[in-house]
Amino acid sequence: MGSMKKKHIKYQVKSGLTILEVLVVTIIIGILTAGSLFILSRMGTHLLVTDTAVTFKQDVALARQLTYEKNRPHIIRCFPDSTPQLWWIVCEDSTGYFTHFRRDTLHRSIRFGVGDDIPLSATGPQGGSIPSDGVSFPGNELTIMPRIGVPNTGTVYFSDGNETRAVLVTRTGTARVMRYANGNWQ
Repeated sequence: MGSMKKKHIKYQVKSGLTILEVLVVTIIIGILTAGSLFILSRMGTHLLVTDTAVTFKQDVALARQLTYEKNRPHIIRCFPDSTPQLWWIVCEDSTGYFTHFRRDTLHRSIRFGVGDDIPLSATGPQGGSIPSDGVSFPGNELTIMPRIGVPNTGTVYFSDGNETRAVLVTRTGTARVMRYANGNWQ
């Protein structure tokens, strides 16, 4: 018998990616990006609603502090029917006229009022119905008086259409940000 020679077969491996592999990776990245943007956009409006309520609470604290420091009434006027919606802090000057002190404008995606998270049967944090314009103070004005505090307590509601935050103002002029969960304001 003759001798058998072993043949060595060399396989050449091609490096690189196929079009199909690139397409699959691109689709996966697209799906992850779209999902992330959706989640971040919802988180962004959630943060805007909360930030607006906290800013209003801080403005109530500022107006209260200035009322006691200057011994003059301060008023926070809410404008839920204006475009854009906003509120002003106004103070009484030495001549008895009220002058604008500070203005805050709501972000275009935030409005006075309640969102879909509040059932029609819900009452406000102090009981009673929730006003359609989102401001329960008479004349949409929160007045803080020296040595008296807030004669008419109330609540201001902010929403992005889905979520709602309420800012409850007490007789002493302190404010508390609340949200509606499990049938109660917390």
